[in-house]
Amino acid sequence: MLHHTVMYKLKQPVSENAVQLKKRFLEMPVIIDEIKEIKVGIDEFKTDRSFDVCLYIKLDSKEDYDNYKNNPFHLSVADFVKSICERAVAVDYTD
Repeated sequence: MLHHTVMYKLKQPVSENAVQLKKRFLEMPVIIDEIKEIKVGIDEFKTDRSFDVCLYIKLDSKEDYDNYKNNPFHLSVADFVKSICERAVAVDYTD
């Protein structure tokens, strides 16, 4: 399994942006078959070290990740992310 985790710091951490981002992320498994599991969280503590939104996706393989990454629907979500996101950090690992 490949685990893909990304945390996003929004330009303006307004709750509406975080909620909209979560909604768009949760639409992805309906369209992108490679996603086996998805979790999306919105930060509750709002500390200096906090990021605003966290995305976790489980896929079967690196090949499935490449298909997910290049899927037109994912690319449209990525464009939205770029419009509201200041910074992102990621970790990808297999088990």
